[in-house]
Amino acid sequence: MSRVIRREIDVEERIAEILKRFVGKRFNGVTVTEVARQYDRELEGRKADIAVLKDDSKPLLLIETKKKY
Repeated sequence: MSRVIRREIDVEERIAEILKRFVGKRFNGVTVTEVARQYDRELEGRKADIAVLKDDSKPLLLIETKKKY
């Protein structure tokens, strides 16, 4: 089995694409409205690699990806 070296941004892109499948879906009364990359709103100068936003434009889920060396 060959080993594929992936960059952190490649993994981030893949995760974001998977999560975008849930945009417009409703879970426990909350609708997922957007999947944003490099999200920095409301984080006091910091950024999350990926944010899943709900219907009030606030984050429901924040994801920080890391590359394992």
